[in-house]
Amino acid sequence: MQPGWMLHSFVCVGVALVSFLLSIKMIGKLKRSDARYLTSVTFGFFWALFGVSYLFFGLSIASEYTSDSGITLAFFYASFASLLMMSAPLSYFIMHILLGDKRISIATSLGFAVIGLTCIIVLFTVGVDMASPDFWIPKYDLDPLLQYLFVFGLYVPSLSMILGLLPFVALRIAPKFTKYKITLSLIALSLVYDFVLLGILGISGLSRVISSLFILLGALLGYAAFFPPKIAIRVFKLEEKEFEEYVGYEGDGE
Repeated sequence: MQPGWMLHSFVCVGVALVSFLLSIKMIGKLKRSDARYLTSVTFGFFWALFGVSYLFFGLSIASEYTSDSGITLAFFYASFASLLMMSAPLSYFIMHILLGDKRISIATSLGFAVIGLTCIIVLFTVGVDMASPDFWIPKYDLDPLLQYLFVFGLYVPSLSMILGLLPFVALRIAPKFTKYKITLSLIALSLVYDFVLLGILGISGLSRVISSLFILLGALLGYAAFFPPKIAIRVFKLEEKEFEEYVGYEGDGE
């Protein structure tokens, strides 16, 4: 067990805790009768899956203390499987903001779910090998096919949807707090996806720990987007009462 591993494990657990907190608050934010309920819940599910992924990843690092490679790999499989499914609820959230059409949003989400399940099947078929560890993290060798599936099946489409919201936010006539939420959410999601990709592509050493810190920053920004601290309210001149409930697509029951 390298000394840097435990530090990295704590960072991963921190990402998980922030993600779980945001998920719980988003899922419980609206009543089932609210037309925006599914939009809020799917965003919460995204952060729940992301939190599960990083919790298991942190546990996979910490479990190196047991010197049981079976437990370590089991935690890693659970972590990566959760990661592969998180684009499904995210796609519903983004498509519903863009189009406001529940059927298209559900169809897109199901498409990402199928891709995610395909990747999970490939994950358990080709397996994962443990490589030589470094000071900061135990290393895993992912099959190139799995990397390609993640990049072109999940990362590129997800990032395209995230970037597609940028002109929508810029051109849309909307209250300041709505633009604040969407813009900060996009920044958070971009940080998460970009630095997760670097990990999957195999960066290691101190760079991997720094990458995890940026992912933690992304989770914190995601939380601040919907539950802003006092300083954000003052700086952006927002009204606190505007954050009493989630404001999504304007045709979505506002």
